[in-house]
Amino acid sequence: MMNAQSTVCQPIPRRRRSRIERGRLHRPIWTAAELRALLEATVAGGFDIDEVMLRQPSRGEARIALARQVAMYMAHIACGMTKAEAGRLFERDRTTVHHACLVIEQRRDDDSFDLALDHLERVIRIVVGPMEASWAA
Repeated sequence: MMNAQSTVCQPIPRRRRSRIERGRLHRPIWTAAELRALLEATVAGGFDIDEVMLRQPSRGEARIALARQVAMYMAHIACGMTKAEAGRLFERDRTTVHHACLVIEQRRDDDSFDLALDHLERVIRIVVGPMEASWAA
């Protein structure tokens, strides 16, 4: 399980590394809690549900479960997290994230659902930016 002290950093472009290493520039840092909140808020807005509902420990209604699956899918696809890392982020097992990814990939055959996910992914990638490979730091 990731705690609020866990950090997630954006990678530094090569041309800026030397200035950052010398302390002249600072890169943005996302805590695990901030990243989860961002993913949940974005997905909840797209599904027109209260983001608090995504934090339920149980499955809940079908539309809530689908939105939670989309959030886990976006953590894996848009943020580049492994399924185990996404599972820790959402306090779920990696197999739950794997199942969520399978469900969402199957639903992407529907053109309108696919378009909606494309938009969500774009928003998340713009806000979060490119992410480092390690999320456990």
